[in-house]
Amino acid sequence: MTTPPPYTRPFDLSSLSEVGCEETFKVPVPACDAIAEFYELDGLEGFTVRIRLTRLSKNEFRLEAHFAVTVVQTCIVTLKPVHSIVEEDFERVFIVAPLRAAQRAAGAVDVTLEEDEAEMLRGSSVDLAAPVLEELSLMIDPYPRTPGAAFEGGMAAPSAEESPFAVLQALKDKLEPPEKT
Repeated sequence: MTTPPPYTRPFDLSSLSEVGCEETFKVPVPACDAIAEFYELDGLEGFTVRIRLTRLSKNEFRLEAHFAVTVVQTCIVTLKPVHSIVEEDFERVFIVAPLRAAQRAAGAVDVTLEEDEAEMLRGSSVDLAAPVLEELSLMIDPYPRTPGAAFEGGMAAPSAEESPFAVLQALKDKLEPPEKT
């Protein structure tokens, strides 16, 4: 069972003109809250997205996107809130598969795509929010810290005299008789 995405923005590519379209939107606050919960963040603020869709051929489309958002996380050292601005530009290419190819792809188990390879769609509808959320997930700092925060009181490395090898050598020296010269 898959978890539904926290925010979607469907778009029907069959309605895209030869000129293409540009869409700018602000992610609503309830959706920001759902996305923050999904990615285990303290919050998201001012999430704006600009998307440009162009038709490359009859069934191939390019998505160019820019998003900006303030991510709120907890500092791993001080436990204080950390606000960081995440801003990213990216592109994706989609191919709307013919019906038979889409039916074959539905039976496929594992599909891996090269970085520059187009994504195959089973129908003419694409979720414009999905690639934005994927890119956001890659930009989230896994170890957020407030400026200047550092761990203190960590364990110091053992000295050469305290190292396990030094202890073993001392034990060996005690147990073995000295060599005759």
